[in-house]
Amino acid sequence: MSNYYLTILELEPGATKNDIKKAYRRLSKKYHPDLNKSPEAHQKFIELTEAYTFLNQIGPRPHHEPVAYDYNPEVDEYELWREKAKAKARYKAKEEAKMQRELIKRIFNLFRKYAIGLIVFNLLLIVDISMPYHDSDQTVTYKSPTFDVKTGKVRRASPTYDIIGFDDYMLTVDKGKSENIRIGQKAKVRSTFMFDKPLKAGFVVNGRHYQVKQVYNVYIVFWILIPLTFLILFLFQYRFKTLDTKLTLVIFMGFISCYQLYLFFYV
Repeated sequence: MSNYYLTILELEPGATKNDIKKAYRRLSKKYHPDLNKSPEAHQKFIELTEAYTFLNQIGPRPHHEPVAYDYNPEVDEYELWREKAKAKARYKAKEEAKMQRELIKRIFNLFRKYAIGLIVFNLLLIVDISMPYHDSDQTVTYKSPTFDVKTGKVRRASPTYDIIGFDDYMLTVDKGKSENIRIGQKAKVRSTFMFDKPLKAGFVVNGRHYQVKQVYNVYIVFWILIPLTFLILFLFQYRFKTLDTKLTLVIFMGFISCYQLYLFFYV
């Protein structure tokens, strides 16, 4: 590092206190504004005074030990700025990480409340599918692979399923299972007791009993979604501890629950 103030006083490294005082007296007389009328003299005198004041503040040393006046305000101020910038960056990163952790914890708290609703919902599904069924007399109102009676819109033809509409229900059945069913035909539709979700329909075709089953609703995938829901909630609460893993489970559970609700309300 250059000896900035020593250079101003025209001294070399290792100068003593006495050398500094002599140099200041000599140069201050040369550049004193009262004695030197040049435009640069005033600024030079200020720099000399600043250098002398700084160097004179350094504590006394033994007469045989030179003082290392290593200081450059431009370099040192830049280093000081860098240290402040790095400290500020570290503080900002720490605060951002803290805010992120707090946000994730808030998400987890909301998810725990949401999970209680999921547990109640799935328990109700278990109760509903376990209770005695409800049978009602219905009439076939339409039979089409493309028309949705709930929305009144044309649906994309399914290569797998046909749709049979009744007075109060709609069944999604395997393609080809509805060939013998006619619009206006009477049927007995079986549904769940609590949520009144259709499960199957029975017909009499040419003197023979004929039955079609619902193949796509929340109860058909019942044995997959409900145990999976409870498994994920158990892993979230008791097994996985890291925030990243828990957050992954929350996102995964969000997709599963949305799919489950879609099956319940729209299928």
